[in-house]
Formats: sequence, C-alpha cells, structure tokens
Amino acid sequence: MKKIKKDNLKEQAQVPEKKEEALSEEKPEKKEEALSEEKTEKKEEALSEEKTEKKEEALSEKNPEKKEEALSEEKPEKKEEALSGKKPEKKEEALSEEKTERVSEIKSDADEKEDPVEYYVDCVSCCTEWKTRIKPEKITACPFCGSSRLSVALANDNASRPEASAGKSYAREYNRPADLFEYSVEGSEVCIRKCNQNSLRFRKNLIVPETINGLPVTSVFKDAFKSCDKLVSVTLPEGITKIGISAFYGCENLKSIGLPESLESISSGAFYGCYSLESIELPKNVSFLGGRAFENCYGLKSITMPEKISDISVSLFYNCSKLESITLPEEIMTISKDAFSGCRALKKVVLPPYVTTIGKRAFYGCVSLSGVYIPETVRRIGVLAFYLCKDVTVYSHSLTFAEEYAKNEGLKFSTKAFIEYA
Repeated sequence: MKKIKKDNLKEQAQVPEKKEEALSEEKPEKKEEALSEEKTEKKEEALSEEKTEKKEEALSEKNPEKKEEALSEEKPEKKEEALSGKKPEKKEEALSEEKTERVSEIKSDADEKEDPVEYYVDCVSCCTEWKTRIKPEKITACPFCGSSRLSVALANDNASRPEASAGKSYAREYNRPADLFEYSVEGSEVCIRKCNQNSLRFRKNLIVPETINGLPVTSVFKDAFKSCDKLVSVTLPEGITKIGISAFYGCENLKSIGLPESLESISSGAFYGCYSLESIELPKNVSFLGGRAFENCYGLKSITMPEKISDISVSLFYNCSKLESITLPEEIMTISKDAFSGCRALKKVVLPPYVTTIGKRAFYGCVSLSGVYIPETVRRIGVLAFYLCKDVTVYSHSLTFAEEYAKNEGLKFSTKAFIEYA
C-alpha cells in the first residue's frame, strides 16, 4: 500500500510538471503570435497613415491647381472680352476708313482724271464691278481689295469715238490669261484649253488676247468654254485657226461671237446649245463646219456662210427654230441628214448648182417652208427629206429627178418661176 501511494504521489507530482511545461510552451507561442499581430497591425496602420497623408497631399496639391486654373481661365476670358470689345471694332473701323479713304482719293482726283466716257471696271481678285468716268490709265488698284488685276471696258461701246479703241486696248491689257483660263504651249503656239469658271462667273464680255508670254494664240481646245453661262459676248483674236469640239457648248447667254479672219475650222458641237446667239458671220477662210456645230441655237436668225464650205454637215442647223433664211455657197455638193431639221421659221431655200445629194430628214419639220429650188444635178433625195413641209413647192427643170421626187411624195412642182426664184 505504501508503494502504491508513493507511486501515486510521483504521478501526481509529474502531472503538474507536464502542465507547467505545456503552459510554458504555450505562453511564449502566444506571446510571439501576439507580438507578430501587433507588428502587422502597426505596419498596416503606418501604411494606412502614409496613404492617407499622400492622398491629402495630392488633394491639397490638386485643389490649388484647380483654383489657379479657374483663376487663369477667368482672367484671360475677361481680358479677351475686354480686348474683343475694343480691338475688332478698331480693326473694322480702320479697314472701313482705309476703304473710304481710297474711294475718296479716287473721287477727289475726279476733276483732273474725269473722262466724258463711262467705263466698267471689273476686279479679277474680289470679283467686284463698278462704273466710273475716271480715265483707265489712272485706275491703278481696286479700292475694295487693293488688287491691280483689273479689267476695264467701255460702258457704251461706240466705235466712232476715239476713246472706244483706247478703252478696248486697255481692257485687253488687263485681261490676265492665268486668271481667266488654262492654256498650253505647243511648240511656239498657245492653245486655250479651259476657262476658269470662278474668274468668269461675273464676267459678261471676254476678249481673248492675241499673245500670251509673247507667243501667238492659235486655237481653242475642246470644251474650253463649256457651260460658261454668264458670258454674253466673246471676241477671239487674229491668229486663231481652229475652234475645238464643243468649245462653247451650253453658253446659254452668249449673244455674239467675234471670229477672226484667220479662222479655218469649226469643229462639231462648237456652239451647241447657245440659245441666245442671234446672228453669226463666218469668216471667208472657214472651210470646215463640223456636225451639230449650231444645233439647238434656238435664237439664231441669220448666218453668213463662207464660199469655201463644200458640205452642210450632219445636223448642222438642227432645231434652229428661228432661222428664217440662209444663203448657201456655190461650192456645196451635199446636204447631209438632219441638216435643217426643225428649222420651223425657214421660208425658202435655194440649193447651189453643184448639189448632188440631199440627205434623209434634211428639211424635216420645216413647216414654214414655201419653196425650194432643186438643181438638175441632184440624183438622190433621202427619205422624209421634206416631211411635214405641207405648203412647199419644188422648183426645178422638167424631166428631172426633182420632178419625179415631187410627184412621188405628193408635193407641188413648178417649172414656170424657178429661174426667177433661183
């Protein structure tokens, strides 16, 4: 029993030792954990404090910038408002004063420079046009933009007065080719290739110069003045020998065209759709007229044909509804198809003695045609050549192709007055 008790006592003594050891082991571990937690907390706090400090600094830095920006924006705006209220007004006033001074300067010298003839002055730069009595040689610059690129023409072009020729020469001198049209140099000759629509939009009268950079102008290229619908009159210089295809196509307001004696060829469609063209005199050296050259020239009333023309081309005068009479040269041998188709006002036609062929629909729809002289040389007349010409009388010799044609088509035929008619 005593041994058992001793053993129990030993065991009891050992148990508290084990507990102490366990406690002693647990305590440092807990302390270390607590310390590590405290350290991490402190680090986090420190980091959080640093972050908050940086944020505050950043915010504190931004705020003054915003304030400065706001202030800087307000100040220039106020300055700009203050300046804009004064400077532009001053500039406008200064410009207006300059313009008025220029105009007044021109007007102040009017007594010395005044001319009994009136002139139209056209500024190529600002497209301003004004009327004046000041002599052309005294007008040096535009009073509105200061440009020296001016074109001067007579307001009332009276050729009997000596001032007229001076005015024309001055206008030609101030037509700047580079401003009016594009051109090309071919060898030692100049070709007008294309008009400048912007420069010609307010121009009614155009005089093409004889020379550009010392070289002669010899031709007008195709489509050169196409759809220049503001032009009223055009004068081409001596030296031009050819007018290209559709050169003046669609110039609706063109009323007159001055052609030089040197002209030899007018290409097809050259004056197509020039509705306002009333009369045209073709120079004697013209030997070729292209097809449709005067098609749809509704206002054309008369035309002088040169002697060197040998053929009336296809649709040459198609739909020239106001054309009343035409004198054909003796050298003509062929009247092509649709040549005078739609010429509703045409009253009589005398075909030259060497004509051999009349094309189909040559006089189609010429409702006012009362008589046509057909020479005995004619051997062919196309279908519908005189269709809708209800009152026409065919004049010719008896026993000719013309007589046979008239009977077959049901047209009136006469041999009595054909000599007088011709």
